Amino acid sequence: MAKKNAADSRGNPEIISWRALGNETQNAIGQRIDSVDKFAPRFDANPSFKEICSFDPQGVKLKTSKETASQQSGGETGKSTVSQMAKKATAKRIG
Repeated sequence: MAKKNAADSRGNPEIISWRALGNETQNAIGQRIDSVDKFAPRFDANPSFKEICSFDPQGVKLKTSKETASQQSGGETGKSTVSQMAKKATAKRIG
């Protein structure tokens, strides 16, 4: 289960700076994704990114559970959304 941060508990988005994202992606996948130019093609190629984040010149803005839940149809909660995303990610990793 994803950790709920203080920003999310207040309904405020979390913003990850390009520098911080670059450090994390370098450590995780060996590629430094630290700018709009490097992130945009990946964002456009992966529709699920649009469900969980957006980006601008300051960095990547993670949507809150509240934002995610309000965008869904069928009355699903943010908790079920996280569960669905985790299942999809696991299936892609296994398959």
